[in-house]
Amino acid sequence: MAHIHNFTQQWQLPPGHTKRHYDWNGLFMNDPEIGLPPGKSWEYLPSAWIEPFEIVSRQFRQLIENWGTGSDVYGLIHADMGIKANLLFWRGQPRPIDFDGSGFGYWMYDLAVALTDCIGSAGFDRYRDALIEGYTEHRCLSDIHLAQLDLFIAASFVYYDLWVVGGTHDHPEYLNQFMEEQMYRGAAYTLNYVENHA
Repeated sequence: MAHIHNFTQQWQLPPGHTKRHYDWNGLFMNDPEIGLPPGKSWEYLPSAWIEPFEIVSRQFRQLIENWGTGSDVYGLIHADMGIKANLLFWRGQPRPIDFDGSGFGYWMYDLAVALTDCIGSAGFDRYRDALIEGYTEHRCLSDIHLAQLDLFIAASFVYYDLWVVGGTHDHPEYLNQFMEEQMYRGAAYTLNYVENHA
């Protein structure tokens, strides 16, 4: 991940090409993958989730307004590189795949998504420490940015849950067990985050 970020930080998008943005609008209001009007997915959330999800959304918006979109915090990211998806190993070396959802977003968002599969596991702290240690061997990560990792994890779960409820509303047959379990795990994490950071 650090190597990818190092490369994309200095890489220029070819003229005429576009990529989606994982900014506030791209995460919480206008997801091009599900084809709904902006903000429509919020209407399909369980009512108990709406207020805490809105709190995370507001905190995220305030944070990124302060951070801006300079290359020190923002650039082309994978956006879906997790232990259970899109990361294969060949001769012991990681090989990320499935870059079709890549877009411009915060470097911290990629780190957050990588940890979402580990939420609730006994080894979460070990996974988190290993990810940060490995990343910082190849790329600088400031304490100021790292301090917001929990918010980015919560934001990634809010995005995921909006994506699931929006994308499966008209086609509930697409909702599988993994998606549903991840959705409820994400909601539990987000509600706990809000209780401790509101």
